[in-house]
Amino acid sequence: MTREKKKRVYLLTMASIMCSTVLLSAVVRCITAADAESPYCMKWSQTWGGISGDGAYGLSVSSDGIYVSGYTSSFGAGASDAFMAKFASNGTQLWNCTWGGAGDERGFAVAAASDGIYLSGYSSSFGAGSYDAFIVKYAANGTQLWNRTWGGTADDRGFGVAVATDGIYLSGYTSSFGAGASDAFIAKFAENGTQLWNRTWGGTADDRGFGVAVATDGIY
Repeated sequence: MTREKKKRVYLLTMASIMCSTVLLSAVVRCITAADAESPYCMKWSQTWGGISGDGAYGLSVSSDGIYVSGYTSSFGAGASDAFMAKFASNGTQLWNCTWGGAGDERGFAVAAASDGIYLSGYSSSFGAGSYDAFIVKYAANGTQLWNRTWGGTADDRGFGVAVATDGIYLSGYTSSFGAGASDAFIAKFAENGTQLWNRTWGGTADDRGFGVAVATDGIY
């Protein structure tokens, strides 16, 4: 008798019927002891959104659930707000929250860690310039613990976030600092939200950072 092991894969897309809607799906591939792979099969599909444009960019899976991040024009305080939603492994939505002010906010990456969930993006409602990068930390139940913005008087946007034992790393691009029209940046924050350092990289033209990853030998 062979025992099957299951691998679950989560797919995050945006479906458009009358407007953009977030679509989260879970598919499972069963692998036998002989490593013979069966096709993927749909286990469940879940949507999130309202009557206006809503979109998703980030997905993070942890032992306690699935976290989706993006933006919403259907809910929140402004033209568009960043949002995060948590789902159980069976597709049940556990909670959702929005973050933003009267302007334009977009959530991009989300990273789930043992001490909380981190959401990155950019905001025109808060900070020093036309857009500033932001990072928000939440508890596992959706309670906001703190938020921070990063930027100068020009256009600065956050995209990637990664969590390590020594801190949280935010990546994106900046038009306020650096050598060119825009430069890639990375900023490191402590667990309590204190900024520890930031670095820019680029030349005289347009340079942008999107993702960030932490390994034992450094940050990429």
